[in-house]
Amino acid sequence: MRKETKGIKLNLYPQDYEKIKIAAQSLSMTMAQYIRHLTNTKLVSDRKKVVTQIEKDTLRELNHIGVNLNQIAKRLNQDNKIDSYVLQALENISQYIQDKTL
Repeated sequence: MRKETKGIKLNLYPQDYEKIKIAAQSLSMTMAQYIRHLTNTKLVSDRKKVVTQIEKDTLRELNHIGVNLNQIAKRLNQDNKIDSYVLQALENISQYIQDKTL
């Protein structure tokens, strides 16, 4: 096993620091381990996207919204009218998106 003998100081923007921290935590690594992992696997230059937990959660939420929209579309196609169920579902989705983007 090799021992790390050199150190570097790295200044980051706060948002970049948080991205690295979250990505490292999602892989149960320290930030130093995560950065070494990136350089050793060449993910810095020819990188395959490392999906963070936040990105996974966002994709899951978007999938749920898509499922809801499909259910609304199906209901509209069956009834050819907008009823209170559909309006309420659309309002809920609209409010959810507004809450997440503010």
